[in-house]
Amino acid sequence: MEHEQRMTCLDWVSRVLHDTPESRAAKQWGSRKDLLVWRVLTVWWTLCLLTALGIVWGTDVFPDGVALRIGMTIFALAAYAITFFVPMSVTRPSPPRT
Repeated sequence: MEHEQRMTCLDWVSRVLHDTPESRAAKQWGSRKDLLVWRVLTVWWTLCLLTALGIVWGTDVFPDGVALRIGMTIFALAAYAITFFVPMSVTRPSPPRT
């Protein structure tokens, strides 16, 4: 047998021998824990964004006018999307395949 075929066979044997209800429950628990951490981070970054927008709109940091505040809001939303939302959407944990 070729190396790739041997590795596929060994992988299949290990999956069959080690596929027990306890191991599946442990995998699902780990997946739920990772998803919880991911959700907490998402909420944290959203609160940081809302705080930044609250500072821009709720205070007199930019007393010059509404145009500057709108520009800062667009900048903050774009920066949030590029920096946090897109990478966190891509790296969202998924449940294990059974």
